[in-house]
Amino acid sequence: MRIARYDDGSGPQVGLWEGERIRPLVSQPSSGSLLDVAPSAEGAGEILETAAIQILPPVRPGKIIAVGMNYRDHAEEQDHALPEQPLLFAKFPSAACGPYDDI
Repeated sequence: MRIARYDDGSGPQVGLWEGERIRPLVSQPSSGSLLDVAPSAEGAGEILETAAIQILPPVRPGKIIAVGMNYRDHAEEQDHALPEQPLLFAKFPSAACGPYDDI
């Protein structure tokens, strides 16, 4: 089962991704997160073409914390010495994008 978050103009929703179509779930998760979709989720209602809706990122993070220069090859590519401690940096939650969005 493939699931996706999408927006058909009425706000974020979750549905079953079936090829080039999305079938809305019978019961939307209260959190709006894919993580709260039950394995037995069922689709119902109008089938939506993916070209007519926006596929959203699978999750809506509150924070994104990343680690930089965390492996030797990356440091060498950047001509940078390996740090003695992890280099942490933050990204805005809006940095998360859907599968067809521009980066």
